[in-house]
Amino acid sequence: QLLKLGVHSASLYSNLGVVYMRTDRLGRAIQMFSEAKRLAPGVAGVNLNLGLAYFREHEFKKAASEFDDTLALDPGNIQARYLTGECHFMLDEFSEAISALEPLLKTEQNDVEFLFMLGTSYGMLKRNEDSFHSFEMMVKSGGDTPHLHLLLGKAYLALGQTDKAAEELKRAAARDIPFAHYYLGVLQRQLGNLELAQVEFKHETQIDPTNTMALNEVAEITLDQADPHS
Repeated sequence: QLLKLGVHSASLYSNLGVVYMRTDRLGRAIQMFSEAKRLAPGVAGVNLNLGLAYFREHEFKKAASEFDDTLALDPGNIQARYLTGECHFMLDEFSEAISALEPLLKTEQNDVEFLFMLGTSYGMLKRNEDSFHSFEMMVKSGGDTPHLHLLLGKAYLALGQTDKAAEELKRAAARDIPFAHYYLGVLQRQLGNLELAQVEFKHETQIDPTNTMALNEVAEITLDQADPHS
């Protein structure tokens, strides 16, 4: 109604953006935050919210740019720095992820997701001692939980350490938590064990019938194993 009355302010667009984001209308939220930024380019909170909207849309490159703008205006913004690192991690930009995340190590040393990203990034750059130290901190902070074993399994899988990946993923899968059997299936497929991979993917679909990645893997292996003459 305010827009219809001719009110056009950064505050109005920003508040509309928050409402759209909280109701999962992310495209509209991005439009509103972008207009708010155009009207008030020097407000860190607007950049942060625009970055959050892009982040939730999985547009990590655009999100990282907005978080960088936030940090330029508010260098001490921990949320923006954390999310910048997460964006770079999701984009496989591991050096940039480390640069963003390392300054937060003191405050985030008990955050297992943070340590997972940092440790995996170190490992991908062959900084093995730093990677091992981060994973040690994960175990110390996270305790003996299925979620921790899943994260460690994913990290070792990404780093190509298949024996350690299998050990951790089996610990997570013993509790049937979502994605544990999926990543065990990915591991078995990488090793060429299609039948074992199929078992794990099917188990995953029983735990979570909406897991489209597992369903797709089941279908692909079924096609791979099909008799072309049948």
